[in-house]
Amino acid sequence: MSEQSEAVYRPRPVWPKVIGILSIVFGLLAVLFGVAAVALMPVWGGMLKSQLNGAPLPPTMRLSPLLIGVTAFGALVNLLLVVAGFVLIARKPAGRTLHLAYALLGVASTFVGVLFQLQNQAALRSWASNYPDNEFIQRMAGSSQGTSQIIGLVAGLALSLAWPVFCIIWFGMVKRDPDSMLGTDDEPI
Repeated sequence: MSEQSEAVYRPRPVWPKVIGILSIVFGLLAVLFGVAAVALMPVWGGMLKSQLNGAPLPPTMRLSPLLIGVTAFGALVNLLLVVAGFVLIARKPAGRTLHLAYALLGVASTFVGVLFQLQNQAALRSWASNYPDNEFIQRMAGSSQGTSQIIGLVAGLALSLAWPVFCIIWFGMVKRDPDSMLGTDDEPI
C-alpha cells in the first residue's frame, strides 16, 4: 500500500457504536428503574401500612409533586441519552453535542436527586420522632442514619455520575473533532 492510499483510507472507528449502545442501555435502564420505583410506591406503601400499627405512611413512601418532578426530570435527561446513543451510532456529529448536553444535565439531575434524598431523610427522621413508642418506625428511621446513609449516598453518587463524567471527558477532551467518528467506507485497492 502506498503512502498516498494510506492517507486516504481510514478504517471506521468502533467506539461510536460501542459508546452509542452503552448510552442506549444505560439510558433505558435509568428510565425504567427510576419510573418503576416511583410508580410502585403505592404498592409498597400498601404493604407497609399493616406494619405501621395505625401510623400514617412515612413521607418517603408518599407520592408528591416534587418527587414526580424530580423523576420526570431524570427520565427526560436519560431519554436524551438514549437519543444521543442512536445519533452516535449513526455517526452524526450531533451525537457528540447531545452527549455533552446529557452529561451536563445528568450531573445536575444527580445533584437534584441527592438534595431531594437528603430532604426525604430529614422528613423521615422528623416523622419518626412523632411515634417514639412504635418500634417498627424507630427501626425504619434508624436505618436511614449514620454510616449506611453515607455509604449509600457515596455509592449512589458514584454510580449516577460515572457515565456523565465519562461523557464529559470523552466528548469534551478526547474526541473533540467530529471527524474522529468517521472513516472511509471502502478499503483501497
